[in-house]
Amino acid sequence: MRATAHTFEPKTRLGRFEIVSLIGSGGMGAVYKAIDPDLGRAVAIKVLREAEEGSLGAVSRARMVREAQAMAKLAHPNVVPVHEIGAGEPLFIVMELVEGGTVREWLSMPRSIVEIIEVFVQAGRGLAAAHEAGLVHRDFKPDNILRGTDGRVRVVDFGLVVSGESHAGATPEIPPNTPLEASLTLTGIAVGTPAYMAPEQHRHEETDARTDQFSFAVTCYEAVYGERPFAGKTYREIVKKVYAGVVSPAPEGRAVPARIRTALLRALSVDPAARYPTMTALLAELTAPVPVTVVATATPPMPSPAPAVRSQRWIALAGFGVLAVGVGLVVAAPWSGWSGSSGSGSGSGSGSGSTPSALPSVPDASPVPVVSPDAPIVEPPPLPIAVGSGSARPPRTGSATRPPVRTGSATKVPPTVEPAGSGSADNAAELRRRQLELTE
Repeated sequence: MRATAHTFEPKTRLGRFEIVSLIGSGGMGAVYKAIDPDLGRAVAIKVLREAEEGSLGAVSRARMVREAQAMAKLAHPNVVPVHEIGAGEPLFIVMELVEGGTVREWLSMPRSIVEIIEVFVQAGRGLAAAHEAGLVHRDFKPDNILRGTDGRVRVVDFGLVVSGESHAGATPEIPPNTPLEASLTLTGIAVGTPAYMAPEQHRHEETDARTDQFSFAVTCYEAVYGERPFAGKTYREIVKKVYAGVVSPAPEGRAVPARIRTALLRALSVDPAARYPTMTALLAELTAPVPVTVVATATPPMPSPAPAVRSQRWIALAGFGVLAVGVGLVVAAPWSGWSGSSGSGSGSGSGSGSTPSALPSVPDASPVPVVSPDAPIVEPPPLPIAVGSGSARPPRTGSATRPPVRTGSATKVPPTVEPAGSGSADNAAELRRRQLELTE
């Protein structure tokens, strides 16, 4: 049955809409850009082909109206929304106008695998939303995917979907030389495009969401590999490969991840039951993150410092060590081993002074550093000397204090002696005599 398309010139009125220009035409009709004067916006109007008898038939028209109404209730960012349907003559559907082009046009330029998968994942989400509403597209192909100038992808022609209906027994006669990219119709209803149709569509069996999954896989395969999975130049050759499930080997020069090819091959299964249970499951496989293999390696050794830096570091450490030893001697030497007279173990002994013994050795397992004769003389604090009744008082500084005397490797420091009685000349002379004896 042949069908004719209505032709509308610019400024022609179709209902309240004013035709602006022809966007394109296909097997199901022509698409026009039009203006909605009531809302002041541009829209896309698809005018369905009219059969020669002058009618699509009561059943076909009712089905088209029902599906367009269902799609009008489906709001999804990856679906072209249907605004309204014109149920008069001719039958037309008013949709959102997408500024951009089809994915087939977009693929005319080189694209990366990442870009292609991103576009098809968006389109797949639109299909999944329709499936959840119980709708089957049945004519998914690059020409029915629009990519707007904003980068958002929309699936079109949802006003032509069916709700999983079978057309067994109503098989149209398909000539062997039928163009592979021509949309086939049955009583005005699209049944698919041969190059993208699933086996059940070729057999005119019942279709469901898995039918769209097969067409999606054919379209995505063609996009990533640059050729369709089933080779053939005629409809008969294509059908033979599709029925047998013979997929062409991957062409050389196309770096497609193995997981993507595996997912697409499963979706291209001849048996619908062998495909993914839902479109969402297929999309999850296509977007699954690539596992990262962690290789354990030994920690690299720290680099050795440069010779100049190393020598400076050793010099600094050596100087710090010498400084630490010196500070320890300065702090410990004056206070270790000092004693009073032989009859007293403290500085508050009897009134007769005596020469203190040399510094005792430190009872420690570690060697004790010996002070060199050339070492600087460090004067310890003066010892208290008994005065008068034997009570101790702080030593007095002045001429009575004598410098320490170095003998051998140790240093003897004479105690500071002051007069026993205040103002006594004899005592002063005696003290001077005793100091001279000590210094000899």
